[in-house]
Amino acid sequence: MSKGHILQCSTTLTFSKNQFYDYQKKYKCHLQSVILLLDCFQLLTNRLLKNSLSGHYEQSEAIPTLRLLRDSAIAMTTFLSFTITNTDFLTFKSMTKRYSPISDFLKNKFGCKVFKVSLNAGLTCPNRDGTKGIGGCIYCKPETLMPLNYHYENNPPLSPFNKGGMMGGFLDDMKIREQLYDGIAYIRKRHKAEKFISYFQINTNTYAPVSALEKIYQEGIDHPDVVGIAVSTRPDCVDDNILDLLQNLSKEKFLWLELGLQSSHNKMLKLINRCHTVENFTDAVKRATERKIPVCSHVILGLPGETREDMLATARFLSNLGIWGIKLHHIHIHKGTKLEEMYKKGKFRPLGLDEYADLVVKFLQEIPEDIIIHRLCGDTSRRFLVAPDWSVNKFLILDKIHRLMEERDTYQGKQRIKERRNNLCQP
Repeated sequence: MSKGHILQCSTTLTFSKNQFYDYQKKYKCHLQSVILLLDCFQLLTNRLLKNSLSGHYEQSEAIPTLRLLRDSAIAMTTFLSFTITNTDFLTFKSMTKRYSPISDFLKNKFGCKVFKVSLNAGLTCPNRDGTKGIGGCIYCKPETLMPLNYHYENNPPLSPFNKGGMMGGFLDDMKIREQLYDGIAYIRKRHKAEKFISYFQINTNTYAPVSALEKIYQEGIDHPDVVGIAVSTRPDCVDDNILDLLQNLSKEKFLWLELGLQSSHNKMLKLINRCHTVENFTDAVKRATERKIPVCSHVILGLPGETREDMLATARFLSNLGIWGIKLHHIHIHKGTKLEEMYKKGKFRPLGLDEYADLVVKFLQEIPEDIIIHRLCGDTSRRFLVAPDWSVNKFLILDKIHRLMEERDTYQGKQRIKERRNNLCQP
C-alpha cells in the first residue's frame, strides 16, 4: 500500500486567523476537541503508514481502520456544528454550549427558533391500569406534565382506551387540535418561537390501537407551523405495527421516538415498578433504528439505591447502543406517590443540587459528542413537590451545571475522546 493511498483519506480543517482567535476565547473546549481529533487522525495515519511499509498491515486491514476514524470525525463535526463543504474542508460554526442541545439541533435543522408543544392524548400506562401492574412508577404523578392550557378535574370521564381512568376523557374534554392551537398561540407569544414540535408527552402515547393512534398523531400535526412530532412511550409498547406507523409519519414530518429507560439495571426497574426490562428497551431501539426512527432515551439520576457507578454505567450502556438523544431528569418526590412514602419513612434521600450537577457533568463526559441532549434536568410545580426544594428552580439547576462545566473545562464526550486517544497511543 502506497503512502499516497493512505494519506488521501486525511481531512483538512481551516480557519481564518480572526475566526480562530475569536472562537478560541469563546469556545476553548470545542477547539481542543477538534485539535485532539486531528491529532488522533494523524497519529493513526502515521502508524498505519509505518506498519504498512514494514509489511505489518495488509491494505484490506488498514483501510477499514481509516474509515472507522473518518466516521468518528464526522460524529465529532456533528457535535461541533461543522459543515462539510464540497471541497471536503470543514468550516466552523459557533455552538452555544459545552454539550449538544436539542435547541441548537432544531435551530440548525429548521433555520429558526423551534419549541415543543406538549399534548395529552388521554392514554394511560400498562403498569397503571392492571395490564402489567398497578399504581404506575413509584415517582410518577401524571398531572405534573399536563399542558398549561388544560385544567385537570378530579374525576374526568373515561376515554375509550384508558382503562385506569387516571388521565382519561381528555380526548372528549379537549381535542388534540384545540390543545395544539392553544399551545402554539401561548408559546409563540411567550417565547417568540416560529415553528413547533407536537410533543405527545404524558403517559404511554402508543398504548392504543394503531388506527386510533394514527388519528391522534394526524390531529397533532394539523397546523402549518408544526415541523415535527415527538412521541413519548414505553419500550414494551412499540410493536412492529406501531413502528411502521411512525415510520410512515416520519415521511410527512420530522419525527423522533422517546423511550423511557430511566436505568440500565433491571433490579432498579423492578424497584421503581417500571414493569419492563432493559432487554425490552434494547429490542425497541433496534427495531426503531432499523426503520431509521431517531430514539431519545429518558434517564433519571438519583433513583433509590443507585450508586454513582450505576448511573455512569447507564451512560456507557446508551453510548454503545447508538442512541440519537438523551433526556436527563433528577428525581422529584411528588405528593401522593409511593416515593413520597419511602421518603417520609426515611428509606430514601434525594440528591443535593451539588451532587446532581456533578453527576450530570460526569454523565455528559461519558456519552458521544453527537448524541443530542434534550434535557439536563426535570422541572415541576411547587404545588406537587415534596422534595428536593431546589427542583422548582430550573434556571438555578442549569446555571449550576453550566458553571461546573466551565470550571472543569470539560464538555460532552471528553472521557470518550480521552479513552480513544489512549487506545491510539498504545503500541
